[in-house]
Amino acid sequence: DECNGTFIEDQYLYLVTNEFPYISRCLKGEFNESRPPGPNSERTPRGQTGSTFSGPNLAAAAAQLGITEEQLRLALGPPPPDIEAAASSLGVTTGALRAALDSSR
Repeated sequence: DECNGTFIEDQYLYLVTNEFPYISRCLKGEFNESRPPGPNSERTPRGQTGSTFSGPNLAAAAAQLGITEEQLRLALGPPPPDIEAAASSLGVTTGALRAALDSSR
């Protein structure tokens, strides 16, 4: 949405990842530092991750498109990405960009 939030398992969340290390432009609600353990936490059972959400692997998607990860990251910009604008700036079709991002998850 306009605040870079999304719903996952019926909870509204703001996501900050290595691929998109940007904070929300319009944080809403109360801030709470408590969060479930992540995939590298000792409390997460071996072989399981702390979340079912998986963003695209930008390095893998970029390799499929024949560009650098940095080029892809810059074209996508902060979340939510404008796929059409990113594809245009990279000189690829929106279908090719979506396919590369989807297959890298």
